[in-house]
Amino acid sequence: FFGVDAPAPSCKIGWIRVPGGGVLEIFAFEPSQPPAAIPWNRIGLTHFSFNVRNLQRWHDRLKAEGVEIVTAPERSPRGHSFFFIRDFDGNLIELMDLGYMLEHASWGVGYATEIALALADAAFFDLAAERVISTVDINNKASVNVLEKAGMQWEATFRKARRAKNRWWDCHLYVLARTMWESTQESRQTD
Repeated sequence: FFGVDAPAPSCKIGWIRVPGGGVLEIFAFEPSQPPAAIPWNRIGLTHFSFNVRNLQRWHDRLKAEGVEIVTAPERSPRGHSFFFIRDFDGNLIELMDLGYMLEHASWGVGYATEIALALADAAFFDLAAERVISTVDINNKASVNVLEKAGMQWEATFRKARRAKNRWWDCHLYVLARTMWESTQESRQTD
């Protein structure tokens, strides 16, 4: 049975549905085998990544539940925050809160808007999303402009929505609905 030589081996299967129709399939085998070390630099799959909101809250919750925390939350030079955990089989899992950051010399020339438009296109074309959402610090006027140029509309303001740099930050929620995106496609194609 799946290569397990033991009396009455069993396997439980679970599924996690992710946006866009993807499905993660999870197996729990009995009897369990000891975890195997998985080197970072091997060819092929080395870990799973999940994009989550409020990374610090996820870290605190998983730590309280006894999950092995491999690294503390940190911010990458490219603008996203992340940390790693290890599941009970020894698999490495990355939880991240994606963002973006451009070098100062690249500000104001439209790169961020092009990136936002490409991400929206990917969400609607490839993932069949109905809405794309983005949160942005209320004081980050440049990022607000990027979202608005990409066709996103302000929907709400969340007080103390994100914790970073040892303080709470207020954030705007911007939304782009599929219907609004579809209506802008014709004008973008003629430009």
